Amino acid sequence: MKDIEEKPGFKYLFRRFVSGLFYYRFYRLFCPDRPFYAPAAIKNIGRRLNKNLTVFEWGTGQSSVWYSKRVKEYIGVEYDETWFKKVTGELQKDQLGNARIIYSPPSRDAADFNWEGEWPHYPLLKHPPSRPEFRNYMSVIDGFPDHYFDCISVDGRERVGCVLHALPKLAQDGFLILDDSSRARYKEAFEILSGWKRLTFDFGLLQTSLFFRN
Repeated sequence: MKDIEEKPGFKYLFRRFVSGLFYYRFYRLFCPDRPFYAPAAIKNIGRRLNKNLTVFEWGTGQSSVWYSKRVKEYIGVEYDETWFKKVTGELQKDQLGNARIIYSPPSRDAADFNWEGEWPHYPLLKHPPSRPEFRNYMSVIDGFPDHYFDCISVDGRERVGCVLHALPKLAQDGFLILDDSSRARYKEAFEILSGWKRLTFDFGLLQTSLFFRN
């Protein structure tokens, strides 16, 4: 699959170096309030957002503020307590009452967890998530009604597992975002979503993919 991370040859490494230099030295300098997606993906996603939409996101940060200013409701999930407090503070500072961050730290009893016996999505995976301590983190979205979210962004831990939890919660005309989609360890997400329409935006160092139900 050509969308998945290339082998690190000279052209590949050079392209990553140049795009990384431009992105962090120039793009982030002039666009500091934007999510850490491929720039073309940000533009495409921004055109799709409006004040009638609901967004769910694994992995909070600058994107939390960006989404919250553009949609009706934003729900984010964060596993790191320090980062949770920081992002929550940013939302409060900007008086974004339509946004909420849910703190879901890693589970301490992970060693006793049986993926096959207790996780309903297991049959769809060839390989269960490698870090069972994030099972509660992945499952936060399960508490919402089916088809509740118009946009779901997967940009945190255990992204393949998060994609599976996202499927029943995404609106029929909604779209799912997988950031850093060129990473080989996310290849199984492409297989799970193989029947969906896909747009992939590549910026050398960054790749962001959008998936739409057919």
